[in-house]
Amino acid sequence: MKINKVNIQKTLIFLGLNLISLKFILIADDYIFANLNLNNMWEFIFDNKGTETWSIKNGRYLGNTIGILLSMTYKLDYLKPIRGIFMGSGIFILILLCSKLSDLDIDKSFIISTLLILIAPVSIYREVYSWTSAYVNYLVPSVLFLAILLIIDNCINKKTKINYQDIIFIGLLGISCQLFIENITIYIFSFSLILLIISYFKYKNILKLTMTLCINSLIGMVIMFSCKGYRQINTDGYRNINIGNITNIINSLIGNGLAMIDFIIMDNAILVSLILIVCLFIIKYNTNKNKFFIISISVSIIYMLFINFVFEIKGIDINQFPKMLRIIKYFLNCIFSINIIGTLIYTIFKFIEEKTLKNKLYFYCISIGIVSMPLIIIYPIATRCFFICYVFLIIICMNLLSYAIKYKIININGLSIIPIILVTIILINKYYIFNIINYQFKEIISYTEEQMVNKNINTIVVPDFKYKEYIHIDITSFIGFLYYHNTPNDIKFKTIDRDKWEEIANNK
Repeated sequence: MKINKVNIQKTLIFLGLNLISLKFILIADDYIFANLNLNNMWEFIFDNKGTETWSIKNGRYLGNTIGILLSMTYKLDYLKPIRGIFMGSGIFILILLCSKLSDLDIDKSFIISTLLILIAPVSIYREVYSWTSAYVNYLVPSVLFLAILLIIDNCINKKTKINYQDIIFIGLLGISCQLFIENITIYIFSFSLILLIISYFKYKNILKLTMTLCINSLIGMVIMFSCKGYRQINTDGYRNINIGNITNIINSLIGNGLAMIDFIIMDNAILVSLILIVCLFIIKYNTNKNKFFIISISVSIIYMLFINFVFEIKGIDINQFPKMLRIIKYFLNCIFSINIIGTLIYTIFKFIEEKTLKNKLYFYCISIGIVSMPLIIIYPIATRCFFICYVFLIIICMNLLSYAIKYKIININGLSIIPIILVTIILINKYYIFNIINYQFKEIISYTEEQMVNKNINTIVVPDFKYKEYIHIDITSFIGFLYYHNTPNDIKFKTIDRDKWEEIANNK
């Protein structure tokens, strides 16, 4: 009966995710990719030649190829659903992998994994889930790496027999993972090298897997960083490595360090709060001296939720605050982040007795640090760069929850309906939001094509989006690449208030 319930949940959630993703619009460089064709896309990707104002100068060959192919489907009505189904299915597979990498029972793991993926902050919906190019470069390699972890986990902890299909599959995954995003490429090679060394001395039964993974990940990394764009990384107009002098390095370490605290901890207030709550229950269960921890964790949760409400939900810009208040805010973020990290590490070290689970939790905590490390000197960085960290936090949360349930520290049997209700509410809410965005996008496109009947037009006024916080980059910055007369972006787009736009549109 439980399996049937889970299968029904999986079917409904799969359909729900695909219904939402079918409403995703083109965002940012998707507009540029949509104008390419099979004849010029390879030159665009591999020869680093783009339009007069845009080009690819990186080795994300697999990510860029998939992103361009998916964006190109926009021009063909009968292929349009492919992009949405691909994106919805990828999110669904991510949910499945997170649930399988946790120790929760099958009747709980899937729905909780779904809930944790869906409660992601708006910034992840904006920069990962709904943006085609970012989706393939950040979410897809996360899925591929989790598949690697699942194979290795099955072989080490579940004693699954290794066959040649596993070796071939992990070899393909090893190369594929390396052709999406730079910090994940570096992380996966480091991971595979360390795993090879450990397996040589301790887990000789998986040596074939780890050797294949290490060699192929090295090949993939060489392919990526052989791209000539990385030789001019300080002058390509977008990426910048701040290592010119000591001052630049220090500024980068401080600025990016503060940004990372926001992206990994403060912005993920709900997920991190859930982790802290489970830690609090575990600490309280194992010790009588818990007043300090109760106060410390409670204050951390309240602070994070308050900051999240002000800056994420209300959308208030930190730069609107006086300098002194900004300094105080950054200082408090550091203090509370240290407290949060310390609480998690203390809980794992002091109270998690199962060696296998303890090692898993340490692995994911350390992985968050290692995968983030290359970004400390890169500018610019954004939420999407740390999406894999969000995934690792989900798996940490689920494994801590599994431990708490197993030892009856937490009893959620009477609360099992709550995750289902919350998932349903979130799916309906996100469908509503992206359906409105999609409707407005079609309205803008239709209006644009009507205006372009006039060949002499060079500026088109379009309405601002409702729920624009779910859209990465103002549409006017890129839509000109989709529609132009002679050169990309030679038609300029200007955004105005929707009510004013409706008056102009009706008059015309």
